[in-house]
Amino acid sequence: NLENYKYIDLILGKQKRTTVGRGTSGVRYEAIPASLQKALAGYVKKGGRLLVSGSFAISDLFDSRSNEQSKEFAENILGVRLDEEASRTRSGKIELAASHGRKTMAYSNTVNSDHYIVEKPDALMPATDQGKVLATFTDSNAAAGVKTQVGKGVVTYYSIPVETLKNADDRKTVLSTLFAQ
Repeated sequence: NLENYKYIDLILGKQKRTTVGRGTSGVRYEAIPASLQKALAGYVKKGGRLLVSGSFAISDLFDSRSNEQSKEFAENILGVRLDEEASRTRSGKIELAASHGRKTMAYSNTVNSDHYIVEKPDALMPATDQGKVLATFTDSNAAAGVKTQVGKGVVTYYSIPVETLKNADDRKTVLSTLFAQ
């Protein structure tokens, strides 16, 4: 029962819907399946505070194989849309908004021995007027993080998996955006 938790950190990494093999076995590994969407929606609407980070979860919810309920979940619960106009090339750096201390943070975008590589994370945009951009990619100014008030709850979404931020203090800073008003 998610209602037993004041905060939830949903770490999706590079999880995304994938066609298995030659496509005869179907599609697997959906980042946020319908059952999880339902549970998270109920949690947030009742006042839960949710932090989600994942490179491809939003494009997963908006791709051609997704249903309308998935797109509505992204917009109405996670508070984000996919910014399809933004460039998909990434500098490996995001900048936290001035409201959270304007800080440039590096994430793993090249092969290395410390973190997995984040090649082309989703570019986001707030889906509602309540959405606030928390971080942008330094090379495109597209949103990399959005925070939205949803009913009694709050959702913070980053398209850079938190665990791929290179500096431990940066990871703490990003996690703290969930708690900040």
